[in-house]
Amino acid sequence: MLLVLVLILGIVFSGIEMVDSAQQMRELYQQLDRVQRQQNELLAVHSRLLLERGARASLSEVENAAEQTLNMHFPPLALPPHGQLAPANKSGQ
Repeated sequence: MLLVLVLILGIVFSGIEMVDSAQQMRELYQQLDRVQRQQNELLAVHSRLLLERGARASLSEVENAAEQTLNMHFPPLALPPHGQLAPANKSGQ
């Protein structure tokens, strides 16, 4: 009789432990899902920042910064040497 009681208590205890383990597993999967969503959001931010950095490093952005911040300007275009004509208009004039 004592053996049956010990076996029943063992079965009840292992059942409770199994339920507890299943609950912990569900909580860990929920945490994993939250962390993966956060990782995806951070990757999207990282990609957007890389694009922005590329745009800021573009030539036109550098030219604008040089002109506005540093007051730098391109020199005027040189005139063609004497004896050379400027290209004619396509309209024939």
